[in-house]
Amino acid sequence: MTYLQLAAHLFLLLFWVRLWRKPAQEFYFNPFLSGPTRLTDNILRFLRPALRLPDRPALLLALAFFWIFQALFFARFGKPWHITFGLIRFAPPEETLAWGLQFAYSGLHAMQFLLHVWTLYFFTRLIAPPNRATRSHEAFAFFTNPFSRLPLALQPLVLLTLHFALAFAVTRTGALAHTGLTLQDTTTVASQMFTGAPTPEQLLRIGGLAAVSFTSGIETLIYTIIFFILGGLFLTLAGAQTPSLIFRESVDVLMGRFSRNPNAAGGGLDFTPMLFIIVLSIISGNLQLTLSRLLLMPLPS
Repeated sequence: MTYLQLAAHLFLLLFWVRLWRKPAQEFYFNPFLSGPTRLTDNILRFLRPALRLPDRPALLLALAFFWIFQALFFARFGKPWHITFGLIRFAPPEETLAWGLQFAYSGLHAMQFLLHVWTLYFFTRLIAPPNRATRSHEAFAFFTNPFSRLPLALQPLVLLTLHFALAFAVTRTGALAHTGLTLQDTTTVASQMFTGAPTPEQLLRIGGLAAVSFTSGIETLIYTIIFFILGGLFLTLAGAQTPSLIFRESVDVLMGRFSRNPNAAGGGLDFTPMLFIIVLSIISGNLQLTLSRLLLMPLPS
């Protein structure tokens, strides 16, 4: 069900990005974009006689309709909602929720997915080689609109603000905080830190939660690289040359200046992606553990 939910979020992302930018004709020659843009165009073309609206309002209405449908579907057939920030997990106190809370959790979950995509884009921009623009870079910027239009120096400030807003909204839904850290009575203490403490302390804790959420983008980068590596290997074995090439180029974009050297290809196995993933895993694990422990530490009175 987790993978089905991820697929639903990716489907909604296609309509979200088309709200902000309709690609020029030459984008259709980019294989990273031709399929997804053709899919949304065909859906809009099918709905246009019934909607009788211009493209942008029709896109907005279609996005709202598909979001409501997926929220109802996962509320009925999915697992109870929960939202995770690093090592801290927020879950409703009861499995059965009113429809208002069901839609609220669905919206927060969709917002977290979008923030993960934008944070992933920011980290790849940090490690991207200078003055290098390929069709895969162009596609990544397209799928992260409108965030990708911001200057690089402004992107971390916007991300931290949005992660703070997400963390603040989650702590106000009545969800209980759970953590796997070996602290005494962690569930009760963690929940009280975000709702029962004085306002300055609450804001400080939520700021720490936003920092944890932001750094979890490194973990998102790891899982995305693994997906494209395994997907590319499967497609190569299946003989799908064009899709496998897209997957390989996606890995190079995600790894930035640490990607494989094309001039060294053909000389046997390349362990660069594996080493890159191991280093990122060490960095991500230490960051998440350190920030989570600092977040749950009692403040001096």
